[in-house]
Amino acid sequence: MIERGAGQPSWPLSPYEVSVSYGQPGAAGQGADWFGPLAPITPLAPPEVSGRQWDYPSGYNLATTPRIYEPVSFHTLRGLADGYDLLRLVIETRKDQVARLVWNIGPRNKQPGADPRLATLRQFFARPDGLHSFGDWLRLLLEELFVIDAPTLYLQRDRGGRLTALLPLDGATIKPVIDDWGRTPQPYAENGATVYPVAYQQVLKGYPAVNYSLRDIIYRPRNLRVNHAYGLSPVEQIITSVNIALRRQMYLLDYFTQGNIPDSLIGVPENWTPDQIASYQKYWDAYFDGDLGRRRRAKFVPGGVAKTFIQTKEPDLKGPFDEWLARIVCFAFSISPQALTQQVNRATAQTQKELSEEEGLAPVLAWVKDLIDQIIAREFAAPDLEFTWSAEPAIDPQAQEAILSSYTSKGIITINEARAALGRDPYPDAAANRPMTLTGQGYVALGAQAVPAKGVKKDNPYHDERGRFTTADGAASAASGSAKPQQRVAQADIPEEENRGAEEPSDPLAEIRGQEWAKSIATLRALDPRNPNLSYATAPDWVPTDQNIADINAEIARVAVKRVTDYVMPGGNLIGARGGGGDVRNAPGGARTARATYDYLSVGGTPYAGPYPGEMTELPGSAGYVGYRDNDQGIPTVDVNVPSAHIKVRFHYQK
Repeated sequence: MIERGAGQPSWPLSPYEVSVSYGQPGAAGQGADWFGPLAPITPLAPPEVSGRQWDYPSGYNLATTPRIYEPVSFHTLRGLADGYDLLRLVIETRKDQVARLVWNIGPRNKQPGADPRLATLRQFFARPDGLHSFGDWLRLLLEELFVIDAPTLYLQRDRGGRLTALLPLDGATIKPVIDDWGRTPQPYAENGATVYPVAYQQVLKGYPAVNYSLRDIIYRPRNLRVNHAYGLSPVEQIITSVNIALRRQMYLLDYFTQGNIPDSLIGVPENWTPDQIASYQKYWDAYFDGDLGRRRRAKFVPGGVAKTFIQTKEPDLKGPFDEWLARIVCFAFSISPQALTQQVNRATAQTQKELSEEEGLAPVLAWVKDLIDQIIAREFAAPDLEFTWSAEPAIDPQAQEAILSSYTSKGIITINEARAALGRDPYPDAAANRPMTLTGQGYVALGAQAVPAKGVKKDNPYHDERGRFTTADGAASAASGSAKPQQRVAQADIPEEENRGAEEPSDPLAEIRGQEWAKSIATLRALDPRNPNLSYATAPDWVPTDQNIADINAEIARVAVKRVTDYVMPGGNLIGARGGGGDVRNAPGGARTARATYDYLSVGGTPYAGPYPGEMTELPGSAGYVGYRDNDQGIPTVDVNVPSAHIKVRFHYQK
């Protein structure tokens, strides 16, 4: 260890400088502690108090009003959120952003496979409370989170103790109970049994009504503080600014409804008496009352009246301060204020949007995920499963295909992992579960080498020399234009062994691509039995390439879009009559016609496993979605969403 001060110059100190004395033990101020800090007072609390979280008021649990020790009540927070329209719009916007996202439940290890628990969990969370869809249920929870930061769920169970529903409760009626250390009472073991102490009380009509333990409800404030039992919501964080904004709104309302400043002031002769002024005022008001046309005409008045005319100045109804208030509210929820402030350039607007998603939306999504993961692990005994969000409600099929193809060709993910990302069943072939990389000799499993294949032949007259899917004419033209045309001879003239041609590298995914090709051909035949691509023949041992499959899938997507467009927009106009909403069309026929429409449009599609209050099918080629359900009024409804054709409409089939 290096001595402190080593290498510095030194000199001998005088005895006075090195003489230090200390007083007698127990005596103060007789040595170096003269006017010193002195010893601390002996603690008065017993040793068991160590670890107390915060200095809560004595008798904290005896209070019968939630937030009684907080500066702002639940009632005030709800009033502020409902009274300030800009704040309410921001809250609803954030709720819309979260509720519109697509969710899923899958294994944490991302390994594809059939797990019967997944279907059970997806069905449960499609309607967590048994009444509302997941989106509507989540909006109820987010309202409590954003306004009062007291989201609460009651765990409804059957007689066997199994969870049957997650019922949202009014968090303003829940009063947390604390133990001696200022924390939520935790379960403990006593006589071999688990005891759940009272952790929360529900206050109704001003009285404690129900006791709850940690097994009965989930109370999950997001913004907790160490010295408070309640959360700090975004509304409470900007309570002063919201208070100012409310008074600003009242001022504007009074400007249009009340006020004592007239639009203009007109002088009268000085010798007029108050009675004469009042009489002429009544005449003037009566003359213009009820006839708006007179207000724009010239009027002859006595000379003394017209000498003085003062036009009062209109107040500035909107200024930088209003914009500042809007920015404060948007900042509290990490929402871009672009729609509420002066226009900015495109780059700045995009930056604000990305920041709002990163700083505001992502933490909320993480909070929801953590909440549901806890429920899945604790109530369904499935800690190996997790709740996940999709980045966007709808992904561009072409972009998704390019991303997944790149990942699979570089060995980042397996074929079955890519299919799991698309919501499709895994291939049973073992090669689909191995990461492989695309080389010049074909797909090679990581750690292996490509082995030349024997007897693999591509002899398809309807594919060009690069193996691309084409027509018969296209294949002929491609062959004729090739620098080295391929000579074809009858198989009867040359032995089969010689007719096989040059051996090509092996492809471990050949069988999988063959199955994919056959499935695509069957889908195209179901969509369009007369499609010219179905007449192309292939050799028995021909192996389709990735490009062949991509081409046939592109044709499937085109046919699927055309099939929907021709049905719902014959001649370019939507069928039915305009309904109550902008995307609603009323059509006759009732449930029978609605079912026939859905059955026709969903041909060749894949059943959608996500949340939807009815039946939904993903159209072939990821062209869009079509669904069948009964709306809130019990009217059979067919939902059609084809983004590439700009079709997003709800057809209500009236009887």
